[in-house]
Amino acid sequence: NITVTNKNTVALKATTLNVHFPAGSTDPEDTTSSLEDHKEVLGDIEPGASVSKTVSAVIFGAQNLQKEVRAAVTYGIA
Repeated sequence: NITVTNKNTVALKATTLNVHFPAGSTDPEDTTSSLEDHKEVLGDIEPGASVSKTVSAVIFGAQNLQKEVRAAVTYGIA
C-alpha cells in the first residue's frame, strides 16, 4: 500500500502517483508482461486528506538480493 497525505493548507491538484520497478519486474496478472513503470492519477487531494493505493508487481531476483522500487508524487497547487 502507498498512502499520500496532504499536510498542506491548500489542495493538491491533479495529483499523480508514479512507481518505478526494477528491471525484470512483471505484471502480477500477466507474468509474461514486463512492468517497469506504473502511473496512477489520484486527482485532487484536499488539505488533511489521504489517498491510499495498492500497487503490485512480481519482482524476480536471487535470494537476499536487494532491489529498489521508487515512488514519486507529482501535483500542482491552486
